Amino acid sequence: MSVVKALLKQSQSSKLTKINITPLIDAMTILVVFLLKSMDSSAIKLPPEELRLPASATGADPKEALLVQVSPKYIIVNDKVVAELVDGKLKASDVAKTDLYLIPALEKELMAEAEKSKLIEKETNALIKFTGTMFVQADKSLDYATLKRVLYTSSVAGYGDLQLATIGE
Repeated sequence: MSVVKALLKQSQSSKLTKINITPLIDAMTILVVFLLKSMDSSAIKLPPEELRLPASATGADPKEALLVQVSPKYIIVNDKVVAELVDGKLKASDVAKTDLYLIPALEKELMAEAEKSKLIEKETNALIKFTGTMFVQADKSLDYATLKRVLYTSSVAGYGDLQLATIGE
């Protein structure tokens, strides 16, 4: 019992000590900078393994844009499958009856994305503008007619600034 009384007496008589938090703030700042630097902020998403991009030599950096991927099996808009392809070609049911170059499901999805972008532009007082820029990752083995239909449908939906992804040689 005397030990407990001695500890209580000592704790009551000791002075309060101040904690120096400057080193802690420095460590947190270093940690935040490290995490920000290591964060992936690339505008380009890597294509799936089944998608083989054509080779090209270009020096321009891609800018932030809507991503459309065209593989031999699918047309994908922002990770959402819009149309299925058979050996890189569209099914007859996926092409519009009146306009043979138009893909209605793709047009619908692109128009929905454009509306979202225009709404964001309106809400941010044009700080973030809808530019109609679209980034296309297309397999190099695709039939040209399929790619032409995708690009045509994109321009009809309001995406006139098209960028094609390639692999540097």
